[in-house]
Amino acid sequence: MTSLNALCGLQKSTSPSRNKCNRGIFVLFCVFIVLSYSGPLSAKNNLEELIIWKLSDELKLPAETEKQFSESLRKFNDKKNESSQILEGQVQVLKKITNEKERQLWLDRYRKTLVDFNALILAEHDEVKKVLGNEKFVRYIELKSDLNSRIKNLMLSKEGQTAESKSSDQKNKK
Repeated sequence: MTSLNALCGLQKSTSPSRNKCNRGIFVLFCVFIVLSYSGPLSAKNNLEELIIWKLSDELKLPAETEKQFSESLRKFNDKKNESSQILEGQVQVLKKITNEKERQLWLDRYRKTLVDFNALILAEHDEVKKVLGNEKFVRYIELKSDLNSRIKNLMLSKEGQTAESKSSDQKNKK
C-alpha cells in the first residue's frame, strides 16, 4: 500500500485539509481503475464526469455556478472529443495517401482542424474564466493540471506494468 500512497500523494500530513484532498485523490484513483474496465468510451465519459465533479467539489462552487461550470465543461469536452475524432480520422487518411497533391490537400485540412481544436481550448478558457472569476479560475487551472498529471502518471505506470508483464511472459515461454 505504501507505493500506492506515494503514487496518489497520500503521505501522512499534519494538515486536515491536505488529508481530505489526498483522500479525494485516492477515491479518484479507485474510481478511475473501476471505470477503466467498463469500456473505453464509457470509461472516458465517466472519467470526464468524475473530473468535473471533483473540480466543482474542490472549488466549492455555489449551485448555480456549479451548474454553469459543469455545462460549459461538458459542452467543450464534447466538442473537443468530436474534433479529436476528426483529427484521428484525418491521420488515418493521410497514412494511406500516396499522391503528393492529395496529401497536401489533406495536410491543409488537418492543419485547419488543429486550428479549430486550439480555438476550442481558448474558448473554453474564456468561458470557464467568465463563470468562475479570476480567483477561482486560477485555482481551477491548478487543480486541473494536478488531476491531469496524476491521471497521466497512472496511465503510464499501468502501461509500463503491462509492457513488463508481456516481456516477462515472453521470457517464461522460452
